[in-house]
Amino acid sequence: AEAALVDEHTSFQLGASTHVLGAVLLADSVRRGELAYDRPVSDVLSRHCIPPLVDRSKQPLTIGHLATNTAAFPRLAPDIATNSDLADPFRGITRDGVLKCIADGNFLASLAQHSFGSVFSLSN
Repeated sequence: AEAALVDEHTSFQLGASTHVLGAVLLADSVRRGELAYDRPVSDVLSRHCIPPLVDRSKQPLTIGHLATNTAAFPRLAPDIATNSDLADPFRGITRDGVLKCIADGNFLASLAQHSFGSVFSLSN
């Protein structure tokens, strides 16, 4: 098979390489007082119609949980894992698809297994 040419429209899966950039931007936002590690994610993303995410003890999901990979998220949300090519599970996923997946009961049910902050799980 002939290799595809790479140009300015070629997409690359960045995955974990974005973690470092995200951590630097978050630390800078905290330093400037724009965010706090203990701030609930729903306070920041409420305008995107994401329901408040709470664990079984009613503790809210915080910016700190996301930053330290202790949100207990599954590696892939159930809807993504079952409807995608496992060799490239994020292919074709749109912003609206991610927001729908977060608001879906299947994703929220997958969080019920652990309390936020109780388990480390790397999720891209």
